[in-house]
Amino acid sequence: VETNVKAIILSKPTQEQKTKHRIFSLISES
Repeated sequence: VETNVKAIILSKPTQEQKTKHRIFSLISES
């Protein structure tokens, strides 16, 4: 259970980084 919680906590920042990367790529393309 602890490993799952850690995985979720670690995966949240990566999710934010992905959305940020998408926004940056869209801005650079336009």
